[in-house]
Amino acid sequence: MDIRRLGHTTDLLGESPCWDARAQALCWVDSLAGTLRRAWPATGREEAHALPPPVGSIAPCASGAVVAALRNSFVRYDFTTGAVEPLARIPVDHPNVRLNDGKCDPWGNFLAGTMHIHRQPGEPLLGGLYRLRPDRTVERLADDIAFTNGPCFSPDGTTLYVADTVVRTIWAYDYAPQGPLRHRRAFALTEALGSGPDGATVDAEGCVWTGGLLVC
Repeated sequence: MDIRRLGHTTDLLGESPCWDARAQALCWVDSLAGTLRRAWPATGREEAHALPPPVGSIAPCASGAVVAALRNSFVRYDFTTGAVEPLARIPVDHPNVRLNDGKCDPWGNFLAGTMHIHRQPGEPLLGGLYRLRPDRTVERLADDIAFTNGPCFSPDGTTLYVADTVVRTIWAYDYAPQGPLRHRRAFALTEALGSGPDGATVDAEGCVWTGGLLVC
């Protein structure tokens, strides 16, 4: 395995790396600074764009733009014009709750979940896991995830993996693009490793990678 640094930037909190196949560029965000970055490995070119912070996650659009999860809303950012187009909001407006990690499913829906920080004992859990559809409607798929991280899909799209970093667990669900989540089960427990799962992805063989941990 060959690990090398890409680009020359330094982020406060680098998040949500994703490959834009059309542009042949890697996109990611500096979440706390609200900076959307693109880098072209073939040429070394880099560019930065401003979004309202914090930015939880992004995903490339077929149009060449990106969809982004902000504090409690989804927007579309146009690289060419710099326009930030509001798409939808989640029904939560609380200083300790914001959208965090997200990923597109194989059918073009964007899933992103919240993190509820500084929650006191007995305080109700706010937010959840949300699905943004291409028609801009938003639905809540789960309401029991305190710190959403690493949503990703099996190669056929029928299994959703999503971590709750607070309980150091990656959950698996049966997934359908038009239906609710079903059959939640624990896929990986990381308490014994002394850490919680963060971002994740699934490889072509169906193995889940998260924070250096491989689970098949």
